[in-house]
Amino acid sequence: MISKYFDDFNKKIVKKRKTAANKKTKSAAKKTSGKGSSAGKKTTEQIKFDLKLFSEKLNNIIPAFLQIASVKPIDSSGFSPSGADLIAYKPFCRDIIEIMDGYIPYESVYGTYHIEPALNKSDLGSLLGRVAAVKRLNTSAENPEGGKSVVVPAFIVIGETSFSIRDIKNEIINFYIEKSVNSDFEFDILIIWNKGIIVKNWREKRSFIALETGEDTMLWFFILMNEYLDVEKNVEPDFRQYLKKDITYKEY
Repeated sequence: MISKYFDDFNKKIVKKRKTAANKKTKSAAKKTSGKGSSAGKKTTEQIKFDLKLFSEKLNNIIPAFLQIASVKPIDSSGFSPSGADLIAYKPFCRDIIEIMDGYIPYESVYGTYHIEPALNKSDLGSLLGRVAAVKRLNTSAENPEGGKSVVVPAFIVIGETSFSIRDIKNEIINFYIEKSVNSDFEFDILIIWNKGIIVKNWREKRSFIALETGEDTMLWFFILMNEYLDVEKNVEPDFRQYLKKDITYKEY
């Protein structure tokens, strides 16, 4: 039942293709010249991650009161980080994106998605840094209620990597410690397609749980992701805070 759905989900989102790369050296080229040899050619398998289709499919497996789009979030201070590929948001009205000129107000944002079709270990720090930047939304904006800002959940989706789940987890912890990243700005769930999932352990600081979930990875992402998304924040955008017009109207 549920497993069959996500087996099909996997097949549609990620396409594998074989490519031939010529790795011949100059000396090898001399030896094989004129003989029609294919020596030095290596067949590799590349993954093509369909972001558009992934966005469309995600819309079908998140709570019905939310939508997903490739738009930028913004808070009332004007801060709008560009590190998220997709945003899960509650549409205040049908034209909210047009009204906000392509942005989504922070209060309407329920989750952010950060997509990496292929991840090298050297790129991991940059990825985590982008997540932390987006998580800073609303930390410098005025809060009329005087309460603490609710940090938006961040989900990382990696198409492929040559590194193990354990190695990735250790690199993540090392990065957060070395950069002294506020624990509120750490990601919440990271998945490596058909390989495994890493989840932030909120009971302890600098703690993550890594699981080798194989082909069940998207299934578990669906379950865990929706535990973060299926909540009501009970707050709507205060559009007075987003109106940046300094003008005095005639009053009668």
